[in-house]
Order: sequence, then structure tokens, then C-alpha cells
Amino acid sequence: MIVLGGGIAGLCAAWSLREAGFQPLLLERTARVGGRFYTLRDHFGDQYVELGVTRIAETHVLTLGYARHFDLPLVDYAFEGARILFSVLGKRFASTTHGPVDYPDDFPLSPEERKLDAEALDLFYTGQAFTRIGDPRDAAWPPASARGEFAGETFRRSLDRSAASHAAKEICRAYDGTEIDAYDALGWLALQRLDSAWQRSYAIAGGNDRLTSAFATSLGDRIVTGAHVQRVTSDENGVSVAYLCDGREETVEGEFVVCAVPHPILREITFDPPLSEAKRRAAEEIEMLKVTRLNYQFSRRFWTLDEGLRGLLVACTTSPIERLWDLSATQTGAHGILTAYVQDRNAEALDELPTDEARLAYGLTVMDSFFPGARQYFVKGLSFSWHQQPWVKGGWSLVRPDQTDRLADLQRAEARVYFAGDHASLYSGWAQGALESAHFAVAEVIAACRGSVQAAP
Repeated sequence: MIVLGGGIAGLCAAWSLREAGFQPLLLERTARVGGRFYTLRDHFGDQYVELGVTRIAETHVLTLGYARHFDLPLVDYAFEGARILFSVLGKRFASTTHGPVDYPDDFPLSPEERKLDAEALDLFYTGQAFTRIGDPRDAAWPPASARGEFAGETFRRSLDRSAASHAAKEICRAYDGTEIDAYDALGWLALQRLDSAWQRSYAIAGGNDRLTSAFATSLGDRIVTGAHVQRVTSDENGVSVAYLCDGREETVEGEFVVCAVPHPILREITFDPPLSEAKRRAAEEIEMLKVTRLNYQFSRRFWTLDEGLRGLLVACTTSPIERLWDLSATQTGAHGILTAYVQDRNAEALDELPTDEARLAYGLTVMDSFFPGARQYFVKGLSFSWHQQPWVKGGWSLVRPDQTDRLADLQRAEARVYFAGDHASLYSGWAQGALESAHFAVAEVIAACRGSVQAAP
């Protein structure tokens, strides 16, 4: 068995195959495993920063289950009494989760909307659509009525047909990020419904990459890093994979392949027989969302000490740097780290600045507009753009309107090749989706093995 890709989907697939009695070999293109589980240590002294996976929702039972299987302690981001700063339509106000909110007197919400805190307001308008989209776990999802209602729409655009005020729509954009201006309404709402019971968020103590490291340690020498896959050839006897390693072409043969590379990378690999037209089109047409993280370390946690803001999500804004997360919320020390989580067009605009230093300086100037005086505590920064990483090309799948059905094309097996990754799941951008897809691919491989044994003379 051969597994392509050392992100959490590939690691889980290889680990599961080995647990089922196989001897899988995992080929990873880069020098490290973990993919978008990427914890950066040392840059900010004793504190670390998550460049990729930051939180684990309480509803993501597979991710939590594997953390517990490997005895990795979990830490809980503050939830009860957590306060978030909002900067919307030039107004600044704080909102407490399931609690009071100090909307400015002239903030143009309806009387009914003013009764809800900002998070509850977002959940109210999201939840209105849940009964109309149906259950995403149903085999026949989505129903024809939902296809018709949300055809060609993003979630932000779909709000135009609700009773939401313009101010409420802007709160939704501040809370959810600008992906709601680009993402298919049906796909986005499906994920929100799957996670509708989510309240608490967790992280792995010491860094989330401890989970992927645990998989890798368990697999040991069954992982080859620096293996850049070139060709995958299948026939009735098995499959062979040609890859470059240290400038030399190597070939490995097996019975089946689990391909867990990000879907844009499928276009860089030669498949024989070729991939189906449906899969090629999906790989070409579904983009990866541009995501940049601007990480800032400050000498004091002014957002908590001066503003009383607690929890992972510190600020939700309609500014060009969007949301601010406190990545030091589960870490000790007087210093603190805020990360601006910038997406889509705002990330693209950051790319137009000439250097990382210019991006950090720009972000700090914007931050100073809703956190006056933040600059005086600035210690050190780091800019990281996922769409500039050649092995992934973005943060996660950007499923534009009417593209949600294409996810099934990315998942579907072809010849002796099975596919895994969060891009093949409604949980796009989440470890839960990557793990679900890995379980599904492994189940398909085991079923195929049983079929070939039964068919043997």
C-alpha cells in the first residue's frame, strides 16, 4: 500500500492501514510531515504560534478522539464570559458570548436584532436556513428546493433575502470572515449545520502539531520525506509510483494507492490511466482560498488587561485584516500573540505589498485603528501566506457558488487510486474532514482487498 501526502489525512490513512495489518509506505513531498498542522516554535521565544490548524471544535469527535488516543492533553479556550471586540461600520463595541453587548446607540440594527449579542445574531441568521437546506448527512442531500433557492449564491448574498439589516450582515462578515463573500451558500451552510452544537474549542497543549507528530512517530520508517511524486501508474496487477528524491527517480510498487495530496497538486502528477474528466475539472476549477496570517507578539496582553477581552477570538472587524485571534490564550507568560486571519481578496491585497515587513507594518497600522496604542507594545512579527506554499497553494478549498457537488468528484476512487483530504469533505479546511475522508478511503481499500481475495482462484 502506498500513501501520497503527509498531512493529517495521509498520516491517518497510513496509520489505519498499518493497524489493519498492511505495511503502507507514505511519500511526503516536503522535508516535514504534518501539512497544515504547523506549529512554529522558537521564533517568539518561549511562546509558539499556530500557522495552520488552531482550534478543535467540540463537535469534531475524530480529531478529539485521536488526540485522546495518543494521550495528548487538551486545553480549553475560554468560553464562559468570553468577550470579543467588534469594529463594524466605523463603530467599536464589545460583545460577550451569550451575554450583554454594548451596541452604540446609533448603530443601525433593528430593535429585534439589538436584543441579541453579536455572535447570537450571526447564529440567528445562519440558523434560519438550516431547515431549508436539509440534513447534509442524507444520501440525497441537498434537496431540489435548496438547490433552487441558493443557486449561484454565497452565504453573504443569501442574506439579502432575509430580514437582516445591513449592519447585521456586516456583523456576520466580521464574525465569519470574508469567505462568506465567496463560498457557496449551500456548502457553507451545510458545515454550519454539522457544527450547530459547537460551543467550546480546544487545542493540544504544547502545540497542535503534536497530533501529526504522534502519527508520524508511530509509523516510523514507513515515511519517506523529500519524495516528490511524478507518476502514478495502475493496471490489473497493481500500481507503481515514480517519485524524485534527492535528485534521483525512485519507483515503488504496491497493490493500491491512497492519494492524500491537496487537490491542486493532482494537476502536477501524471496518472496512467488518466484521471476522469470530472475529477480533472474539479481539481482545476475549485480554487484554494488565499489565506495570510500576520502574527504579532506584544510585550503585554493589552486586549485582556485593558479591554477585558478573553478567549481565542479577540476581535472581529470589517477592516482589511479581518479577525484577530489570541494564539497565546492557552500559553503562559506576560507576552501575548495576536494573529490577523486574512482571507481571499484581503490576502490578495497584502500580496501586492513588496515585503513581509511591509505587510506586518500595514497590519499593525490597521490594528492601531481599533486597538489604539497597540503599536507601543509590539515586539516581533511574522507573516505567513498559505497560498504561497507550492505544496498546498492555499488555506483550504474555496468552493464557489454551485461547486459543492464537485466535492464528490474529488473523493471518488479511480482505478487502484483512492482519494482523501479535507477537500473531499464538507468539512473543508478542518482536520475533522481530513480524518473522515481518510477513514472512508481506508474502508474502500480494505473492501477492494477483500474483493480481490474472493475473486482469486
